[in-house]
Amino acid sequence: MELLPITWLTRSDEIFYFLNIIDVVDCLNKELSVFEYFSSGKVMSVEHYEFIEERIINKHIFRILETKRSRFYVSDEFKKRVESSKLRGLTFDPLP
Repeated sequence: MELLPITWLTRSDEIFYFLNIIDVVDCLNKELSVFEYFSSGKVMSVEHYEFIEERIINKHIFRILETKRSRFYVSDEFKKRVESSKLRGLTFDPLP
């Protein structure tokens, strides 16, 4: 993960960051997960996630191969830390 400061003129002294998630993990059980495909055969979306748990132990923020260009995923621990720190700008959607 890269945390990159963003600088531009704002009305306050707040600092903003761009979060670049670079850790891509091959962690979906392909047999138990459910995918929606483009006509090309590439994965369009994941309808149901079945993770291989041992591949995401101690992975708190990561991308998966199937959606590496559009989504990133976080652990429950990461979510709790963000919320307890009262950080703003992140929203969390539960997986289907």
